[in-house]
Amino acid sequence: MYHQMKPISILIFTNTEIMRFITISTLSLMISCGFFQERNADKNEITVKRSYIEGTDFITGIDGGIRISEISLLDSTISVESGIFSSFDLLEHSVIEEYMLTSDGAISIGTSKIYFNKPNEGRSWIWVGNGHIETIDKLNLDSWYLIRGLRPNWQYYVYVDSLGETHTFSLNPHNW
Repeated sequence: MYHQMKPISILIFTNTEIMRFITISTLSLMISCGFFQERNADKNEITVKRSYIEGTDFITGIDGGIRISEISLLDSTISVESGIFSSFDLLEHSVIEEYMLTSDGAISIGTSKIYFNKPNEGRSWIWVGNGHIETIDKLNLDSWYLIRGLRPNWQYYVYVDSLGETHTFSLNPHNW
């Protein structure tokens, strides 16, 4: 007695159908992962000047959140004028001084301006290792700073040139 085998159904796709599937799947993945989101830090509306930080949608509050460190880069050949470096080159640095912004307990989300050289209502600075101070003064000329805590997982590297102009570079989840 012989058993007859039933034919197996095989799905056959044309090249066009396969390409359409791959294209739709890839676009869906890219959209769901946020691939088309704006990647430019300037669009996040953070402005760092010698005497203040201004921005939208950054959080300050109970734990202070914002830390400003004057840093010394380990690679002395990095030059803002030449622009021949990546943001990752800025990761190798040593901290000269560090300040932390404290708050009266209120959490603020939205447009804010935080001053370095004059008092901020409901906020004060801690000079790490030296205690509370009212202001930290303007950022020094020809100096690098690292600013953390404006947004989760974002780091802003700021260079203040000899004319007092600031140059801001960011490391964030979009450019790691």
